[in-house]
Amino acid sequence: MNIILFYFSGTGNTKWVSNQLKNILAGKFVNVDLFYINSEIMEFLNKMNLNKYDKIGIAHPIYGANLPPIVDTFINKLESKLDKMTEGFIISTFGFINGLGYFAEKKHFKKLKIKQYINIRMPNNITTPKLKSPIPDKKLADLMKNRALKILKKTSDYIVKKRLLIMGIAPYLIPGIIIRRISKENVPNSYKQLSVSIERCTKCFDCINNCPTKAISFTGTEFIFSSKCTACMRCYNYCPKNTILMDRIYADPEEYPRYKL
Repeated sequence: MNIILFYFSGTGNTKWVSNQLKNILAGKFVNVDLFYINSEIMEFLNKMNLNKYDKIGIAHPIYGANLPPIVDTFINKLESKLDKMTEGFIISTFGFINGLGYFAEKKHFKKLKIKQYINIRMPNNITTPKLKSPIPDKKLADLMKNRALKILKKTSDYIVKKRLLIMGIAPYLIPGIIIRRISKENVPNSYKQLSVSIERCTKCFDCINNCPTKAISFTGTEFIFSSKCTACMRCYNYCPKNTILMDRIYADPEEYPRYKL
């Protein structure tokens, strides 16, 4: 069996999940080609021969009961590329609850037939002055990763046997409808909250080089964040000097630790 798995990951959770699934399936003699969803893959997709794959997978985090904007754009492009109904699977990662759910996500697909829809809770990866939420310690993070591995091993069996597996159908999806409406307006505007403390910045340009949508630029005197931002918060979490500001507020790493898987 040949599988292609497209994944998007902001600060590492979904990347880890995707690589673990690839390794598990390799033990079942299944080939998995991994592709990271970024601005480059949007162009490269036109040149790909998807017909040689038996199954297409998409892995992504949940942003406020919504798809990350870049994933939404990618799915539309993927759907236009498919010339026939193709079997696929979805893996969604989340920090607290998945307020999106199978039925809401299924609406994004017309040609990709979802055979497995998997929810995996991973450690919360964002804490800011605007939204202070706990970052788990290593012991708890390892426990959550072990639970994730159990789900992935079960998922691999269903993928190989082509059996239906749908997770995440629960009452908590109801408040997700409200959250989804709010975040659909807030997430695209999140770039307006971001700026850089020039006084602390060393001009390493890690934020620019690691941005998946090329949404950050430097004019020579200041950093500009554009509407191409997909709210992954990679710049915030991985800046070596913690110079990314939220609403012009400095987030002291002692009080707001950055998450690194």
